[in-house]
Order: sequence, then C-alpha cells, then structure tokens
Amino acid sequence: MDKFLIPSEKILQGMNFAMGHAISLLTTSGELFNQKKYPESTPLAILSYEESAKASWLLRHLEEKRGVTKEDWKSLSDHKFKLTQLENDNLKMINNMSSTEIQIYLDFQQETAQDIAENSKEDAMTKRNDLLEILGKFDKVKQNCFYSNWDSTKKKWKSFRMFPKDDQYAMNYSIINLAENLLARTIFLKDLYENPSKSSGIKGVIPDVEKNQIIELEDHKEDIENRKSFQNLKSHFEDSKENEILGAKGWSALRKYF
Repeated sequence: MDKFLIPSEKILQGMNFAMGHAISLLTTSGELFNQKKYPESTPLAILSYEESAKASWLLRHLEEKRGVTKEDWKSLSDHKFKLTQLENDNLKMINNMSSTEIQIYLDFQQETAQDIAENSKEDAMTKRNDLLEILGKFDKVKQNCFYSNWDSTKKKWKSFRMFPKDDQYAMNYSIINLAENLLARTIFLKDLYENPSKSSGIKGVIPDVEKNQIIELEDHKEDIENRKSFQNLKSHFEDSKENEILGAKGWSALRKYF
C-alpha cells in the first residue's frame, strides 16, 4: 500500500490549482464588493483565504519533500483546520524562538514591511492570537451569508443581510484585505521556492546563547526587494486610504455579531 495519498511530485500541481481558485474567488469577491453585494462577496473572500491557506500548507510539504498522507488530507477537509493551521504553526514557531532569533525576525520585518511590522515577541504573539480568534469565526460568517439561521440563544433569526450596511461593508472589506494579503504572500513564497535568489553570501554571524548555536546571517537583499514588489500588488477592489481604521471596524463588527 502506498504510504502517501498524494506523492510529493504531484503537490506543485495541486498548489497551482488551489492558487488559481484563490485568485478567481478573490477577483469575483472584489467585483461583488464594488457592486455593494456584501453578503455575496464575503463568503467568496473566505473561500479564497481557505484556498490560499491550502496552497501554503501544500508548499510546506513540498519544501520538506514529503507527500500528503490520508490523515493529512482528512485534516485539511476540516474548514476550521484549513483556516487556522497556518497561523497556529506561525504562533508555535514564534513562541519557540530564542531572544536572538526573535530579534532577527523582527529586524527582517522592519526591512520588509515596516508599516505592519511587530515590535516584540509579545506583540507578534498577540497579533497571531487575535487573528486566530477572527479566523475561528469565518465558517459561521460564511454560513450566515449563505443561509438564514435561527439563533437559539437570542430567540431570533440571524442572517448577514440583517446587519447594518456599514458593518457589512467593514467586515467584507477586512476579510477581502486579509485574503488578498495571504494570496500575495503565498505567491511570493511559491516564487521564492521555484526561483531561489542568489544570495551574495553570509553578511555576519551571531551567537545564540539560549540555544548554544551560531546563527549565520545571510544577505537577502534580493528577497526583500521581491517581497516588497508583491506587497505593492494592486487590489481587486476599491482603494481606501482608511485601511487600518476600516479593518479595525470590520474585526470589531465581526466580534459583535459572531
């Protein structure tokens, strides 16, 4: 019996399919958003996020040169797992970093994404936990867009369409923005895997006392420039200079209703 349900040589094709779906879903979601059809746009943005998360999960298997088992694939069929596995892994990675490793991580963030870079290990973990809380609500949001539901606690019907339009708009915008950021990051990481940049070499070494090892600091100028170019991707939906404020309003509304 084969050990893997999906052999490693078939993973890249699956990644490409998932990313194609993510792009198509996000594009349609953006078109509906611009038409102010928020209940129709929102679940498509969530599905796009799920497909980008699946592609990212497959990329990890590809990088580790291992296939996908039946158990792996069964886990991925769980919507909550698919929505949260990426940030759960990131949270564990950050939590296990030594003080030296976290400083290298924070410095790299400052070089590549200064406007959203974390300031400390605690800040990085708080942001991941906040995002995990939000992602844990996405399946309910999706269901409330597709179906009318009875809220047994409040004894009334519940539907995304019943919420104030301003809140629908903010939630829809925030979810699209999150889905687009994950898609851009996944595209960048896939491109980096297929076309690794020619590093100009080691620019320094630093001792990690906590882990009793030496960390080699590589020159990733080309990686940084490539990453910045992906961050400048044009949105598929209307531009807004109030991204941060509107995003916060969207997450606040999501917590209020879900």
